[in-house]
Amino acid sequence: VDFTLSGLTKMVSGAPTSIDITGLVAIQQKTELGISYRFDESISAIAMFKYLDWLQFGYAYEYATSPVGDYSKGSHELLIKILLTKR
Repeated sequence: VDFTLSGLTKMVSGAPTSIDITGLVAIQQKTELGISYRFDESISAIAMFKYLDWLQFGYAYEYATSPVGDYSKGSHELLIKILLTKR
């Protein structure tokens, strides 16, 4: 079992800075399960599935923790991860 922690900062002119923290646990090198937190905005559950060594597909459900959550039941996201370099 491997654990990966990653972060992402997004800065766009005219919008507040967005900071994401994501933790994923790899199970038998075929599946990754995890959560992601976007400060003051949302939390997500993530599942990734390895199809080939360089290609993964996934699904995430994101739930808003900001006031937007009063009007939204969350979002469903389909993910594609492509590895462009050899490990």
